[in-house]
Amino acid sequence: MSQYHLHKLHGVLMQMIRLNTEISLKHFTPELKLHLITPNCRLWLSGPEECPFHDPYWAFYWPGGQAMTRFIFDNPWIIKNKVLHITLFAK
Repeated sequence: MSQYHLHKLHGVLMQMIRLNTEISLKHFTPELKLHLITPNCRLWLSGPEECPFHDPYWAFYWPGGQAMTRFIFDNPWIIKNKVLHITLFAK
């Protein structure tokens, strides 16, 4: 795929994300502005056939991720001057 097509695809995906999520600070790390599916979004109660994304697990800030991020924000000395390897699992 050409750089031009990748750029256009990126633009389309970003537009879809903006239309179907909202920027949220209502989580354990309000320092981060995240595009999430919230109760204010039409996708909150929609079925899979109505969702433009295949399984949008990425649009939910899972509790484990929130806890880990909050811990790192509150204790930056733990990872200062170290290489941090985080393995993320998704469907």
